[in-house]
Amino acid sequence: MKTGVYGVYFMMIAVVVYLGFSRRSIQIGDLSEEDYRSFPRGLLRFIKILNGVAYVGVFLAVVYFSVMKYMGWMK
Repeated sequence: MKTGVYGVYFMMIAVVVYLGFSRRSIQIGDLSEEDYRSFPRGLLRFIKILNGVAYVGVFLAVVYFSVMKYMGWMK
């Protein structure tokens, strides 16, 4: 954890990926099924909601960028 802001951010992304794609993570052995079942449900739901919001944000950014390029607002 002494890697600075980027190291902490990378660690958070790794945890979100393990929990968000839990079936795959358990299947390949990266995540224990007992650990997943003992993870607090409220926190898991919150993490999944934030992950979904991030995906929607990226999608909207790509759409806005595409529209701006198409309309000629960006060169």
